[in-house]
Formats: sequence, structure tokens, C-alpha cells
Amino acid sequence: MKDITDHKQAEDALRESEQHLADIIDFLPDATFAVDKAGLVIAWNRAMEEMTGVDRNDMIGQGDHAYTIPFYGVRRPQLLDLLDKDDNEIASNYSICAKGWKHSLCRNIYTGNWPGQRAYVWATAGAILMIREIESAP
Repeated sequence: MKDITDHKQAEDALRESEQHLADIIDFLPDATFAVDKAGLVIAWNRAMEEMTGVDRNDMIGQGDHAYTIPFYGVRRPQLLDLLDKDDNEIASNYSICAKGWKHSLCRNIYTGNWPGQRAYVWATAGAILMIREIESAP
């Protein structure tokens, strides 16, 4: 019989690490959300709930650009979809966009989608690499 104790401990440690990251994101004062490589929303913090009026339980697990609906009123690509694009493609999609530190993008967006409100929002998109992704990188 094979001993799976080490594997089970590693899985538990990973789950604990992911929960710790989720708790940190939830605690951030800035409206923050995260999507995984498949485009599914994996974090939607309290500040994001307050800003958009969308409860995290209605957003977590959603894909197909559901996270853009509170801002644009429709599902569409947005800033984080440009992280792996070249400068020309970024410029063709956004007129005001700056490359930030460590492959992040920043820009101002105008949203008139919130009922009775219109706002300019400063948005920053960047990649979060998990330890398991770093370890498996070529």
C-alpha cells in the first residue's frame, strides 16, 4: 500500500496558502478582483462589492468576462486581457495606458454603468504567480 501522507500534507498546505491569499485580497482597502488562467473569477473583495454593488457570491466562479459587466454593462475584454500583448496591441485597445512595474498595466477608465453614478476609475492589472506555477516554469 502506498503512503500518501506527504501528498496529503502538500495539498493541505496549498489549500491553506490559497485561503491566506484570499484573506489578504479580501482585506485590501482597494477594490480588487482576481481571475485564474481559465478566466474564472477567483476573488472579489469587499471593496469591490461596495464599489460595484455586486456580491462576491454572485461573481466567484463566473467566466466569460462577467467581471466587466459592472463596469461596462457588457461582457468584453479589458485591461487584464492585455497583459501578454505587445505595446502596439495595447495602444490599439486603450488610448491612455501605461506599463507599470513587473508587467502590470494601468489606466483610467470611465464608467457610466452604475445606477445614478458616473465615475473615472484608475485600474491596474498584473499577474499573480503562485508558487506551484513558479516551480513548474521552464
